[in-house]
Amino acid sequence: MLRNRIIGTAIMSVLAVAAMASCTSTGSSRTTLSGSYHIDTPINEVLRGCDLNVILNNDKSIYTIALDDASEYTCPDMQVLWSIKSSGYFINLGSLGISGIKALDVDCGENGLPTKINGMSEEWLVPMNSSACGLVVLALQDAFTDL
Repeated sequence: MLRNRIIGTAIMSVLAVAAMASCTSTGSSRTTLSGSYHIDTPINEVLRGCDLNVILNNDKSIYTIALDDASEYTCPDMQVLWSIKSSGYFINLGSLGISGIKALDVDCGENGLPTKINGMSEEWLVPMNSSACGLVVLALQDAFTDL
């Protein structure tokens, strides 16, 4: 019985090491891209824009999208940032893939602030925040420029 436990523990250890090695090789095959979109003129003395990082899997599918918290630019207000992070918006964008995101057409006002995203399901937009959602799309399109 003790021998079976020792063998079982050894097998579990080998599997754990193999799993860790697998995660490491998968992680190293991912590519991180950065994208940004900035409004040239501050609005109400605030720099508006979006800086983000997107991690692609080896097959160029989107692994994750994250806002760059160190950015000096902000979406229209801090609640917008929270809404985008918690709404599943990044997950929905990720499901579009690179070509789907590149195909979206963002309308912007005179000041460069997004007003509408053409080609995106309205239910995906964070309510009342087309500007912030558009900033994210434009930053992603910037990240995918060379793809």
